[in-house]
Amino acid sequence: MQSTATRPRLFLGIALDDVCAAQVQGIMPVMPGIIPRANWHLTLRFLGATDSDVIARLDALLKQQHLSGGVWQAAYLDAFPPGAQVVAALQGDTPPWLGSLVNGVDAVLAELGFAPRDQAFLPHISLRRGALPCDRVAVDVAVPCREMCLFESRQNENGVYYTPLFVYPLG
Repeated sequence: MQSTATRPRLFLGIALDDVCAAQVQGIMPVMPGIIPRANWHLTLRFLGATDSDVIARLDALLKQQHLSGGVWQAAYLDAFPPGAQVVAALQGDTPPWLGSLVNGVDAVLAELGFAPRDQAFLPHISLRRGALPCDRVAVDVAVPCREMCLFESRQNENGVYYTPLFVYPLG
């Protein structure tokens, strides 16, 4: 097992395409603390520090899956998680196809020994660190979900950066 310091911190998510990211940027209120546009994604599951052998097995298993995508509809900009004021995020309901995708991901992770989720899945795209300086804002943003990525999260003196390691097409 690798030491925690050398194991990459990973998560599964769906990156925003350029058209969707431009639409999101157009509705964002001007305020400090905005997360860099390149880091915007629909979070599916945080994995944490992960050994390289587990990453290889995860990649192989995900390549064998036939997971479906769709279009997720963001309906509002508000605090996330609800009431916690940790980040301002686009949020909305979980359509059936997204619930199936998350369940498929969770099944693969369970096969690899990952613990079950400690809370229910709430689809969101984090846009700002810190509380939203206004009330909930209604939005209408369609987020095409055509591929899922295994991202590595890295931090340096300039902030946190997400790098896609593997991309999995969604049918």
